[in-house]
Amino acid sequence: MQNNQTEITFDAPPQFNFQNFADPPYSYSPTNDPLQYNNQQPNNQPAPERSNNSMFSLRFYQDLFDVNTDEVINRIKWSMVPNPRVNYLQNYIRNKPDLYGPFWICVTLVFTIAASGNLAEYLQTAAARNYHWKYDFHAITAAGTVIFCYAWLLPVILWAILHLYGNEQFKLNLLELLCVYGYTLSIFVPLSVLWVIPIHWIQWTLVAVGAVASGTVLITSVYSAFTPKLYPLLAAALILHILLATSFILYFFHAPASSPLIPVHPTSSVIIPNNDTGH
Repeated sequence: MQNNQTEITFDAPPQFNFQNFADPPYSYSPTNDPLQYNNQQPNNQPAPERSNNSMFSLRFYQDLFDVNTDEVINRIKWSMVPNPRVNYLQNYIRNKPDLYGPFWICVTLVFTIAASGNLAEYLQTAAARNYHWKYDFHAITAAGTVIFCYAWLLPVILWAILHLYGNEQFKLNLLELLCVYGYTLSIFVPLSVLWVIPIHWIQWTLVAVGAVASGTVLITSVYSAFTPKLYPLLAAALILHILLATSFILYFFHAPASSPLIPVHPTSSVIIPNNDTGH
């Protein structure tokens, strides 16, 4: 009798490679310093550029405005709420900086400051019947100059200094600075509407709240790029931010002292006698 034997072989179990998602490159860990960038980020360098297109191509600028509504709203919301445990730049901006939000925030702030400033001046002078009020169209020019110089020119100067003397381990690129500066101005858009209230202590309270909240987000976002020798420059950046909010109130929302209109009387014609005798 012949025995039929079947040989059964077992292959080695497949090997699985599991990826650790505990510390993604741009996540925030409560054990880390909230003011420092995550050390898991490759080489502690800024996020790579989204494209290698030339700055003279349309695609280069299209990438700078490639954000959706949810991202813009989220960045605006958290730029108004300082959180000492979260670095605003690292968590909301650094992976995908844009210029769409900063540009429209600045444009909106220019028009709200100018319109609300004129309305506030009208309300403060409406009770004076002998005061002639007129719309100040120069307010738009003044507001645009101040806001765009602060949000676009100041970051360029700050980036140049940090590029030469800043912390080598935590470099900031120009786009990140422009993005942070632009979004931190968003809190002044609703405040500029509330500044119409002609009560000085309410106006100054709103100035303090807006300057402290947005200034804290700004300083904690860029803190890591400064060396101890540049801390005075960091303090100067905070002072300039507070001065910007103060200038809004002093220039646009404080009406000049009303002066009565001086009636203009028609000048009577004076006849000068002709002394010429004709000789």
